[in-house]
Amino acid sequence: MTEPILRMTGISKSFNGIPALSDVSIEVLPGQVHAICGENGAGKSTLMKVLSGVYPAGTFSGDITLAGQPVAFRSIWPGNRSRSARSTTAKPLASSSSTRNWRSARTFRSPRTSSSATRSPPAA
Repeated sequence: MTEPILRMTGISKSFNGIPALSDVSIEVLPGQVHAICGENGAGKSTLMKVLSGVYPAGTFSGDITLAGQPVAFRSIWPGNRSRSARSTTAKPLASSSSTRNWRSARTFRSPRTSSSATRSPPAA
């Protein structure tokens, strides 16, 4: 079995006693792409801030491993704690019209023919 490139296990974070994350776990294998989706207040940004070091080790409970090695991010600014943290930005879910436009963008008209063709991935 392939070792996960990223493993977050039992991540919990609260603000003034109000839980933002409660025992969240995720594994990402090499070559995988994941999307973190959910309603407002679901904890998406909080989870990404834990992973990126905006919320440093010790301000949440749980474990993070990268390539099998435990990590403890202390700051997003290595060696410089005086700088303010940059935050990650959550993107709103696409509206139905945006989704239609995205689906349309996946196809294109070939300049040599008038028929629609689905774009193929480049040859490796």
